[in-house]
Amino acid sequence: MALYIVLENNNPGFDPFVNGKVLGQSEKQFAEVAGRLGVRPLMEFFSINPQEAAEFLESEGVSDVAPPRGAVVLPGGRAPDRPGPSA
Repeated sequence: MALYIVLENNNPGFDPFVNGKVLGQSEKQFAEVAGRLGVRPLMEFFSINPQEAAEFLESEGVSDVAPPRGAVVLPGGRAPDRPGPSA
């Protein structure tokens, strides 16, 4: 698994590049650290376009499952809590 940062707003001077494979492989460690620090785990900020999710599932051989229209999909099929402006 590889994870990448996609900015909602372009921020001049901020480089969002990360090693996506390392980020994906370290997700469990990030979740543990987030729990100790009392902050939201990284995967609560993860979202995917429903069409991309359906295409991924089909590429993995799952053809009988389609995400609901407009859904945000997380591992385990749960919906993320959307952070507020202060999160």
